[in-house]
Amino acid sequence: TTVALLNAVKGFDIISIAPNPVVTDNFKLNVASAQAGKMEISIFDMQGRLVTNQTISLIAGFNSLPVQADQLSAGTYTLRCRVAGEQFKIIRFVKQ
Repeated sequence: TTVALLNAVKGFDIISIAPNPVVTDNFKLNVASAQAGKMEISIFDMQGRLVTNQTISLIAGFNSLPVQADQLSAGTYTLRCRVAGEQFKIIRFVKQ
């Protein structure tokens, strides 16, 4: 198990994408958040085109969020997360 300590009143961190490479129709985005709120998740292809966009509710603490990947063709993608007022966090993943 992964333990993430967020020593802050606000902020969030992407811990991991599981599984990576993604081999199924969805994957888990594991995020630690200092507070509850809404997070916008955008997935871009390697040409920088927006492929999918969704907003997910976070709880304070550890979040394991299901993200749909069935519409993604095989390739490498950039997943960008943002909570209002915070910097973007970015993680790459591969869809097989």
